[in-house]
Amino acid sequence: MGLAENQVSFDLLEEYLENNSEKQPTTRKSNGVSSFRENALFQDYHGLQSFRKAMASFMGKIRADKVVFDPERVVLTAGATAANELLTFILANPGDALLVPTPYYPGFDRDLRWRTGVKTVPVHCNSWNNFQVTPQALEDAYKKAESMNIKVRGLLVTNPSNPLGIAMERKILEEILDFVTCKNIHLVSDEIYSGSVFSSTEFVSVAEILEARNYKEAERVHIVYSLSKDLGLPGFRVGTIYSYNDKVVTTARRMSSFSLVSSQTQNLLAAMLSDMEFTQNYIKINRERLKTRYGLIIDGLRKAGIECLEGNAGLFCWMNLSPFLKSLTKESELILWNSMVNEVKLNISPGSSCHCDEPGWFRVCFANMSEATLEIALKRIYDFMETTDYGRSINRKKKEKKTAELFFNFRLLEGNFVLIMDSYSASNANTTNSTCGSLPSSMQTRDTACNSDEVSDANTDVEEQEVETDGNVGSGSASASQLLVQNQTKRKRISQSSVFLKSVDASNRTNDVDFIRKLVKEVITDVGAENEVQFITDNGSNFKKAGKDLMLEYPHMFWTPCGAHCVQLMLEELGSRLPRIKTAVILGKRLVTYIYVHFQVLSLLRDLTKADLHRSTKTRFATQYYTLESIQKYKTPLQMVFVNDRWVKTRFARETVGVNALKIVTNSKFWEDVDYSCRVLKPLVKVVRLRISNANLQCLLFMRQ
Repeated sequence: MGLAENQVSFDLLEEYLENNSEKQPTTRKSNGVSSFRENALFQDYHGLQSFRKAMASFMGKIRADKVVFDPERVVLTAGATAANELLTFILANPGDALLVPTPYYPGFDRDLRWRTGVKTVPVHCNSWNNFQVTPQALEDAYKKAESMNIKVRGLLVTNPSNPLGIAMERKILEEILDFVTCKNIHLVSDEIYSGSVFSSTEFVSVAEILEARNYKEAERVHIVYSLSKDLGLPGFRVGTIYSYNDKVVTTARRMSSFSLVSSQTQNLLAAMLSDMEFTQNYIKINRERLKTRYGLIIDGLRKAGIECLEGNAGLFCWMNLSPFLKSLTKESELILWNSMVNEVKLNISPGSSCHCDEPGWFRVCFANMSEATLEIALKRIYDFMETTDYGRSINRKKKEKKTAELFFNFRLLEGNFVLIMDSYSASNANTTNSTCGSLPSSMQTRDTACNSDEVSDANTDVEEQEVETDGNVGSGSASASQLLVQNQTKRKRISQSSVFLKSVDASNRTNDVDFIRKLVKEVITDVGAENEVQFITDNGSNFKKAGKDLMLEYPHMFWTPCGAHCVQLMLEELGSRLPRIKTAVILGKRLVTYIYVHFQVLSLLRDLTKADLHRSTKTRFATQYYTLESIQKYKTPLQMVFVNDRWVKTRFARETVGVNALKIVTNSKFWEDVDYSCRVLKPLVKVVRLRISNANLQCLLFMRQ
């Protein structure tokens, strides 16, 4: 799975050759004379006219005839490798540099540098915008080269991208053309996967942009193409340079003597590519098969808990295994890659070999094997993720279930009642319209961080959970306490028959042990002591004392500290003791605060996400996790906000706080810390969320402080 080779349509080529044997150069005759002599003797080094015409026509066909290529500008080379090296020799001197967006094809380090003496300067692209090239990234790379006294001669882009498997958008190509024009440098567009885009409408060639601009500044643009990928013929070693620069065409033809294509190969392919019926049919079927194969591998990887960059072209997918790394480092990535090679027996390409800045990405090829072989490979990956430490995300629910059971392991008897008493933020309480016997606002309505899917997950995870507590414990701020009485009608499950009795104003009494004890006793009397077995409060010393006193008074009942409150305290401890979490929380809150106090920035974010970020509260550390989780979820839109023209053109972009916000979203260390924090905190926060798995858990008595 490390070899980018196209075998999905090889049968079409074989069928063509079998049905058109008379066109093969070893058997074809002209005027009764064998073509062997014609192929064996010297030919024009510029390439056969018939083949250059067929090649120009085929290049137009795979671009849906939106552009026309002139056969006189086609220079033949022995594959795209030779074409890229030849162009590098022509455009740059030893010590000069070409800019290359990352991640890029690892072979460029060899093709562009080894014999030419030319350097490559990476244009750093990141996952926040699907690794697309931005004007800022281009400018940064150019300035970096200048700072090292390196002369930049050109920019090389791969469209569609290897290893990303995505085609460039028109807007990005236009920005690239504007950049090379501004810097007075050349543009090399490697388009060897242009015929492997799943739909012709999804691919825009730089040739189309030039045509739309009436070929202004076209002399600085050069296109590389090959039959190795789209036609699946890497062994034929057929590549081309198509340049709009007369001097480059002339020089390239002279230098192509060192990388000729055999006459026999040219004659064979000239006949094949000139057959319009065959080429149109091949292009259509090949695209359909690649799209189907891509769908197979994406679905298979998702079943293993693995996501990929959404692609639309090429012979590979860009697989994200960063959640499975022990740490977000190149070393950890290579450890995982080594396990894949030696344990799974699959050779995939690590992102670091493609100069990817973000550890954990891998290129996985899917077109160099049969569907049956692909199924075997996917099965191996699935088994690997299921049975090894790297599959911790697959087994995360099982682990969180065990964690939950540590806190919620109560065993209640049939037909009895349980009292639950805990504190939650008064700002979240809504008792104004509650009356005796009515059902007050449920816990779901008081925690927007939890949705129905999470409730379903919680129910699934803790099948034997008996008692749920609100767990939102206030500290040093206004809070309310609640008492819940619930009819335990089924063993190990809480019924849906909670009722609200009354609300009591206790603004100055929650620290009074005697008052708490008296309040609980009143409820016990109302319900009947013989019907109760347990009551739960938070971990405040006043509640603990009241609980222990009541256990002495009612020997058949037992007091339990609130599990959710325990988890909150654990979360706070982790947040204060682990520097990476502490830093992520501080910067995350700073970023969210900046966005919400600048309505134009907030409006732009909402346009991009159709949602809001979670804003944390001072009293609950879990809400700070929710903030980090929402930042992680909307990472791409957040980063897009700060490169969007609507933000750049505002005064906010020039203010210190705006510059600081930009630094946060472009800081890879910040995103690593956010990912780390979410992975560390999520199991504990999941326990807090479990308290709402009973959809109708209601309050019996509120004590407002």
